[in-house]
Amino acid sequence: MFPFKKHAVQPAQTPLNEKLQEIRTQLTQLNDGAKKVGGEQATLSDDAPLPADKRAAIARDETLIRTALQTVGIDYDALIATPSQEGTPSPYALAVQANPALLQDVLGAPTPALKALEVAVNFKPYAEFSAKYGHEPAAIKAAIRAEVLAENPAAPEAPEAATPTLPFSRIRGGSKAAPAKPKGTLNEVFRS
Repeated sequence: MFPFKKHAVQPAQTPLNEKLQEIRTQLTQLNDGAKKVGGEQATLSDDAPLPADKRAAIARDETLIRTALQTVGIDYDALIATPSQEGTPSPYALAVQANPALLQDVLGAPTPALKALEVAVNFKPYAEFSAKYGHEPAAIKAAIRAEVLAENPAAPEAPEAATPTLPFSRIRGGSKAAPAKPKGTLNEVFRS
């Protein structure tokens, strides 16, 4: 046989090798940043007493997920920040506040960090709506009305209980079709 390795040409530093080295450097920086961002205050396990091995697994999973999401521009901590942390409540914190049973579902999942991320992403539209318009129906109605009037100040304000106007001069009553005549018993219908 011909010894390929002995006679193979070794590639010089190519742009591909330089690009791989650049990617490795960026991943190292992201991992270092995740270690600085992560820590005891940023884990899901702060909300409930858990065994040390489960806490370590959650912290490891969160570090991996946080790093992966940072590469696509998503802030994991903004989605998952627990109620004990300062700042505006995250979608996850609001979801747990609205339904406390979610906490046990998240912590009982095989990968709690992914389950919490799923809860946060699913609850995010509701959190944004409630942050913008409020929680009470009267407050929501007033906020939407104010927003519409701010966008179109020339629009007249509609009365509270406006009745719809029909394009025709009179309202037609509905007509009823005559009921179908029975064809007989079930035996008669299916034998024919």
